[in-house]
Order: sequence, then C-alpha cells, then structure tokens
Amino acid sequence: MTEIAAATPTTAPIEGPVGLRGWLILPILHVVSSIGMTGFNLIPLVQNYEGVVAIARGSTDQLVAMRLPMALSLLGSLGLIAVAAAGLYAMLVRSPRAPKIMIGFYLVACTVTGEEIISDKLIQGILNEPADASVTTTFIRAVVLSCIWIPYFIRSRRVANTFRAHQKALDNKVRETFA
Repeated sequence: MTEIAAATPTTAPIEGPVGLRGWLILPILHVVSSIGMTGFNLIPLVQNYEGVVAIARGSTDQLVAMRLPMALSLLGSLGLIAVAAAGLYAMLVRSPRAPKIMIGFYLVACTVTGEEIISDKLIQGILNEPADASVTTTFIRAVVLSCIWIPYFIRSRRVANTFRAHQKALDNKVRETFA
C-alpha cells in the first residue's frame, strides 16, 4: 500500500498569479458590459415591433431592402450575447475552455461590429441618410481590444494558472482515483 501511495503523483502548488483577479477581471467586466449594452441596444427593436413586422412583410421596395441589414444586425447581436454569456460562464466556473471561448468572443465582436458597418452602409443607401460615425468607432474599439486581449489569453501566466492548471489538477485527481 505504501508503494502505491508513494508512486501516485501529487499536485504541485501553482507558482505565479492565479484566480480571477488582476488583469483578468477586465475581460469579465467587458463581457458583462457587452451583454448589457447589446441587450440595451435591442430594446428599440422590441419597442418598434410594428416597424420590424412591416420590414419583414416588405410592402414596399424600400422595406424589402431593409430586411438584410435588420437580419444581420439582429443575428449578430444575439450571437454576440450568446458567445459573451458562454465566455462569462466558462470563466466563472474556471473551465479550461474559457480562454478559447474568450478568444472567440473577441473575434465575434470584431465580426459583428464589422457587419454593423456593412449594415450601416446598406441603410445609408436605402434611406439616403448620413453614415453613423459611432459604428466605425465601435469597430475600431473592438479591433484594438482584440489585439490586446487575444494575446493575453494565449500567453498570460495567470490565464494558464487559472484555467489550464485547474484542468491539469482535475486530470491528476481522476488519474489518482482510478490508479
């Protein structure tokens, strides 16, 4: 019995920063604010339900042309909320998939904000309205944040210790249980 106990690997203490502290709190705040702001931006869609139905029915050529930008915006927003919620959950439960989900979140944020530029251009052409500068600003912000946080989730010691080391400890525990 003592030979088996001596041969079983023990988990070494994790060296370096670990946990949902330090810089790692900022992506959590970003995800929470993204869910809130995207949800808040969907409120006018619900408030103008009759307009949405009119676009869906497409009684005029102008309304038919509005279908694509509306659908892109709605699907993009819902997708962003879903990925953000998945990333938040994965981080809070310290899932080893959290870094990959968060990288996906930042890529989806860039994609959705880029799609909003396209939708804005389409609406601009349909309604002869000026471009919305805030759409471009939001895209640039998403790209800059992605350039900061994607490498952080790939290279950070805190991320590795918090998520990957947690999985390694669980793997060792399972290995010890069935050894």
